[in-house]
Amino acid sequence: MKSYRKTLVPLAVAIGFTGIIANTSFAQTPTTAPNAANTTTESQNTTPTATSIAKGKKLATKLCSRCHNIEKTGKSTVYLAPPFRTFASKWPLQDLEEALAEGIVVGHSIMPEFELETDDITALLDFMGDLAKKAGLVKK
Repeated sequence: MKSYRKTLVPLAVAIGFTGIIANTSFAQTPTTAPNAANTTTESQNTTPTATSIAKGKKLATKLCSRCHNIEKTGKSTVYLAPPFRTFASKWPLQDLEEALAEGIVVGHSIMPEFELETDDITALLDFMGDLAKKAGLVKK
């Protein structure tokens, strides 16, 4: 049974995560995005500020940390929830803007649906990009 678990769980994650952003370009982004190291979002077009990063961490702590790991190291408490530090190394963060604005829906019932305001989206993505840099997963 364990060997099936190791195969099926990552497959379920891939299917569920693809469902997060159905109808956006994110679903069509390759696993290794050529611009993944660019963590500045389209809506801001500036370098993230310490204030924005701190606001993003506060939002991530409140909305996301019960399932996702939001630190430089460690595993998420929910196996299906990828650590935040890995997002910027896999996909351009600006591709998440639309999904966060319109409401993220995944292929499982664990993650709640929510929508964020533009300033909150920018802050959350700034935090994710900064976290990936601190974890050494993208260029500084």
